[in-house]
Amino acid sequence: MDTGNRVMGISPGTRTVGIAIFKDGKLREWQLKTFSGTWSKIKLNWILSTLKQIIAYYGVTSIGVKIPHASRTSKALNELTNAIQKLAEKKDLSIATFTLKELEQAFPCATKEAMIEHLANQFPELQEYYEKAIKSINAHPRTCLVAHLKKCLKRWP
Repeated sequence: MDTGNRVMGISPGTRTVGIAIFKDGKLREWQLKTFSGTWSKIKLNWILSTLKQIIAYYGVTSIGVKIPHASRTSKALNELTNAIQKLAEKKDLSIATFTLKELEQAFPCATKEAMIEHLANQFPELQEYYEKAIKSINAHPRTCLVAHLKKCLKRWP
């Protein structure tokens, strides 16, 4: 049986959820899931059901979740973040949460843009996304998500 460390990083949102999977420190999968419609219990359950399927499919052992700054959150996003934490506890998975500020402190880069560039260099499969990100005003969430996972990998053996 495969016993490698499998970390799922989650950048939660009420419309889109960024997800990346690492196995033994190597990026294996990354995707952005879109959930249409207004916020409701049904939508929350839809997001959680999707996360459960991904956890089962990849045999996730640990989860890292990006926590938004207090000024950029909402009641719905807090509800989703809390539900993800409960899901991890229910499945007996290690979970860690990180703010963008904590992630910036964990990297040898001074800015979010520099952090994204560092990650694109470390994980060449993200180079295409990096090139798109530097053309936009806000960096693409998928590339930022990898930063969360890298921090998670340092916390769990």
